[in-house]
Amino acid sequence: VLDRPPAIRAEGLCVDYDGVRVGPFDIDCPAGCITAIEGATGTGKSTVLHALLGTVSVSAGRIAIDGHPLENRGLRGSVSWVGQAVSILSGTLAENIRLARPGASDEAVLDAARRAGLTAVMEAREGLATWLDVEGAGLSGGERRRIGIARALLRDAPLWLLDEPTADLDAATAEVVLHALRSAMAGRTVLLVTHDPLLAATADNRIALP
Repeated sequence: VLDRPPAIRAEGLCVDYDGVRVGPFDIDCPAGCITAIEGATGTGKSTVLHALLGTVSVSAGRIAIDGHPLENRGLRGSVSWVGQAVSILSGTLAENIRLARPGASDEAVLDAARRAGLTAVMEAREGLATWLDVEGAGLSGGERRRIGIARALLRDAPLWLLDEPTADLDAATAEVVLHALRSAMAGRTVLLVTHDPLLAATADNRIALP
């Protein structure tokens, strides 16, 4: 488990995904900085994030966390993750957000929900007690995305991995979320994939994948 924002370096990184190899990539993300990964569709931007999460296997090259091989360091519990697909479990909105930090107080969960732009959802339904099923019935794509963002805000880990966090959001909600993310990401190590120019502008560094 990370106890501080890490430096991340990938050298010659290749990933085989769905029968296609992406890479090799060299990535340098300094500790405590926001690094935006850019490139055309299909270049492997999201795959890089999944390699860090360990949800896809690295077929060549290496990833180092503070100079140590990723497989030796482990990132479980140390990542605030917002992916393009947000899993919903059968339970209340509070329970779904609290997955990021079991034991978090109702006040902390409510704060994360509000910062993620879920206020209108809570007011229109039953607040944090709003019941959700595994299909996410009644939730728009943007609302699902906001639940993922609320989880990331609640966990507030040293390392943030964000894959198009403001996609599917209307302009007003995207502005609320952008404000929350700017504040929350300060001082963290962040790898960011986005087509949102306002969010990309928060990056300290940019890496273009070929």
